[in-house]
Amino acid sequence: MTQSVLKPAVATAGELSPSMWGHVEMPKWKLGASVARNGFINYRGGFSSRAGTAYTIKARQACSADSTPPKIIRFQFNILQSYILEFGDGYMRVIANGAAVTEAPLAISAATNGDPCIITVAGNPWVVGDWIYVADVAGMTQINQATYIVGAAAGGVLTLLDLFDNPVNAVNWGAYVSGGTAARIYTNLNSPYAAEDLPYLKVVQSADVMSLCCVNQQ
Repeated sequence: MTQSVLKPAVATAGELSPSMWGHVEMPKWKLGASVARNGFINYRGGFSSRAGTAYTIKARQACSADSTPPKIIRFQFNILQSYILEFGDGYMRVIANGAAVTEAPLAISAATNGDPCIITVAGNPWVVGDWIYVADVAGMTQINQATYIVGAAAGGVLTLLDLFDNPVNAVNWGAYVSGGTAARIYTNLNSPYAAEDLPYLKVVQSADVMSLCCVNQQ
């Protein structure tokens, strides 16, 4: 028969191990929870729901039921600076302050109302497959604050794809007037870890130094 128990504090003992279940004689049993998900235990008592999440950027490495997802690692440089490291198949990206870290932005001088959309960024070193972030374009405001993939590159002329490799259709967007910048998402393509290594990637941090080790058991 189910019996209600008055708890003087909610989950102050945290989530109890199954080995604790049934040990009603132990004080901690009356202060714990059998399951505690998406929340924080306050040492003064009480259980608080965790804060929500925010979208930053799609992972560069595709994820599916038959593929290995990227490895997400937190790097706390100091009490004021923290980063998220995205390790994928031979690459690493950095996320900070709610967005992917980019290289220095370059000026946009033109953008077409075509399908696909084509922009001109003089002097860029980008190649097919690079991810770029566009902002501050006047007129064609629909292109702003978004990330695109370079589908074709000829000099400073770039064809834009969305993050699912579809051509960006700008036919019904506003006409380009002036300004705007494009910045490449910083991506280190020299990571020694392949997709099959990621489940075995281990890290340890001491002060502001992080050490990584990977021994692929397969």
